[in-house]
Amino acid sequence: MAADTGLSVWSRAVSDPQAREARCLNCRWTGIRSADSIAGNCMAPVPLQCLFSGSFYPDCLRTISGSKIFAWLALFLGFAATTAPLRAFQYEAIKDPFRERFTLHLNGLSSHFGGSSNDLNEVNWGLGAGYDLGRLGSESRILNGAVVSLSVDFYSDSFSEPGYAFGVALQNKLAGPIDLGFQVGLIHEDNLMDKGSWYLTPFLVPYLETTFDFPVNLRMSLIPPIGDLTKGVLTLQALIRF
Repeated sequence: MAADTGLSVWSRAVSDPQAREARCLNCRWTGIRSADSIAGNCMAPVPLQCLFSGSFYPDCLRTISGSKIFAWLALFLGFAATTAPLRAFQYEAIKDPFRERFTLHLNGLSSHFGGSSNDLNEVNWGLGAGYDLGRLGSESRILNGAVVSLSVDFYSDSFSEPGYAFGVALQNKLAGPIDLGFQVGLIHEDNLMDKGSWYLTPFLVPYLETTFDFPVNLRMSLIPPIGDLTKGVLTLQALIRF
């Protein structure tokens, strides 16, 4: 018997209710919606293979929008460009007193892209903290002198529900009193879990931070548009050093 092609598998899944139901049950955890769910036939996502190939089901390529592919590709390339010189670097732990390494985060304000600001919460009150771990030495301008830190934040999300995020940041001088940083970590918001079926969603975001010789500075982070998860958000935090 000849092997099934992607099109024949798709045709059978659509026309055969039993096959469609098996597809619904087996692939529910991926969190990616299929054409069946859009048509109201089931609330199943398409298989995980659709993240990597459109050959199994023709709706794979429609499910993974161009903007989602572009966003993830841009994030990946940005991260790769930042970490490429890691083959020649040194790490030195910061031994300053706790008070000088600790930062209190006051959350925060946000601005949503896509004209949805009127329907979403943009006053994201909450608290967080950062703690400097060490500093990098490298022949690379990007990494030399960069500070590695841990952070955790609790806040009211875009739907006025509790959210939290934690991760590791890499930050270095950009120009004058402005630093450029990248933060990678995990975030939990109920709306992200509903859309993606993951309790914790990974993230990688760039940010700009002021470093004036003053106890209070500001950090502005960019969450880029990523498929159905978000149309993009700018966030603003106040950072307090004691």
